Amino acid sequence: MALSDGSKLILKPDSKISFPEKFLAEKREVYLSGEAFFQVSKDPKRPFLVYANELVTKVLGTSFAINARNAHNKTTVEVTEGKVSVFRQTDFSETKNPKALQSKGMVLTANQKMVYEDESSNMLKTLRDKPEVVISNEKPKTFDFVNIPASAVLNDLKDAYQVDIIFDKDLLNDCPVTASLTRQSLFEKLDIICEVIEAHYEMLDGRIVVYSKGCKN
Repeated sequence: MALSDGSKLILKPDSKISFPEKFLAEKREVYLSGEAFFQVSKDPKRPFLVYANELVTKVLGTSFAINARNAHNKTTVEVTEGKVSVFRQTDFSETKNPKALQSKGMVLTANQKMVYEDESSNMLKTLRDKPEVVISNEKPKTFDFVNIPASAVLNDLKDAYQVDIIFDKDLLNDCPVTASLTRQSLFEKLDIICEVIEAHYEMLDGRIVVYSKGCKN
């Protein structure tokens, strides 16, 4: 479905969306019940606002998905690329100061996910279940490594998926990795890398933290 500003959306079955025939000059507002994927045309002067359940998702131009089915006790926002800000509707409508409002929201970037618990009103930032390589104009990315420092391998993953991966560069510079990881998911890649270098990782607040004692003899 194409909107008047050039944005596109894919509405999932049993979902509804409403929006004006022509958007206002200062903002673009749509109302979602159910689940949809959005590709928003960039327009810095007119933010794109999606109202879904108790949340408002604000974007300037990016790709993201929202699941706001009433059958669920939670609402999710998942970002494919770019950046969005998510607010509780009450904060968005009652807070007039932009700086104060920003402090009450949550910023999501590529491959991050926000889960809003309806009962508790908690907003939890994590990663998408299946992070994807963020498309660029360069040739398709391959992940074939031969005796490459683990620090460089993790930096490649960080750049390709645009996910924040935190690690001790000095420790992992001395940990060589040889592996073909093109077909694996991000988490499968990380599992293999950590097995090779005897490390482990966890997800914290939408980021990946790798723990290692290093590989020096």
